Amino acid sequence: MSGTGRRPASFALLFYYVLLLISTAAANGSPYPFFAWVLEGTAARVAVVLDCLVLIHIVVGVLKAQRLTWWILLVYNAVQLVSVAVGLGAWPMDELALAFGFENATGSLVSVLVVSALAMGVATAHAWRLRDAFWDENPYLF
Repeated sequence: MSGTGRRPASFALLFYYVLLLISTAAANGSPYPFFAWVLEGTAARVAVVLDCLVLIHIVVGVLKAQRLTWWILLVYNAVQLVSVAVGLGAWPMDELALAFGFENATGSLVSVLVVSALAMGVATAHAWRLRDAFWDENPYLF
């Protein structure tokens, strides 16, 4: 939090992105779907690490109510939402579902992707509504 004693921009956003960070970090070693590609092995691990770094920046930035974080959050969400939208048509759902351990291959994975996309859409709308709560113009987190 900033030295002014003001509270974080949003506890709901903070909670959402902490959960997203934990679930992303837990997925390390699994395939990483991104746009029309399904990354595996080292490429997937690198993608998870980069994703986690962005999420750490978002979590700390929400705590500090940083304006730059608001923009990063919107871009991150847009990239993730477009990736899911493109991926739903391009990914081999049966293979991907089995790689993630879903027994009812396609139906369960599509449901998880749609619910995740809806949650991210709600988080984006909430962040947009709270844009004035991101008041700190300092571009540095620390």
